[in-house]
Amino acid sequence: AIFLAIGAYKSRKLSIPGENAIGCIDCLSFLRDVRLCQNTNIGKKVAIVGGGNAAIDAARTAYRLECDEVSIVYRRTRSEMPANVEEIDELIKEGVKIYECVAPVKVVEEDGKVAGLECIKTKLGAVDSTGRPKPIPIEGSNFTLSVDTIIVAISQEPEIESIAKELQLDVNPNQTLVVDQSTLASKSPGIFAGG
Repeated sequence: AIFLAIGAYKSRKLSIPGENAIGCIDCLSFLRDVRLCQNTNIGKKVAIVGGGNAAIDAARTAYRLECDEVSIVYRRTRSEMPANVEEIDELIKEGVKIYECVAPVKVVEEDGKVAGLECIKTKLGAVDSTGRPKPIPIEGSNFTLSVDTIIVAISQEPEIESIAKELQLDVNPNQTLVVDQSTLASKSPGIFAGG
């Protein structure tokens, strides 16, 4: 039998204009580069988009790289952030600013590099499929944060396209493998998956 436990190392994109600009990086790559003592020149003003533990890790790491301004942009309120409460508390004590109820709409570029992050304020609506209130953009509330680097930490998913095709496995809409929830067996005999 084979048990597939490949993790979720593919960062999701913001799907906003300008996100391919130099200086717009994914959280996992940033944290890996710091850990491996590779290029960590992220400038003095950094914005992290997201509210989970990876976003908190990225913000606290950027702060330790002696950035002048580190902020988190999150589309819901602090109480809806999925990160550990203790981590959020420590983050705030360190001086990282959290922009609550704010969503990114565009990466501002100058000569192909990040120069800012245009955002829009949100208000919370009815509970959505995640079990949390849905953020609704407030028309005319756009503003721009001046930043050198944007770190995207909105979620990760497995990279399973080639494995699923080769092993003839079905894939869920959230990019995980379809398995029996009790046995973790796939439709292919002898192949199991978890995570």
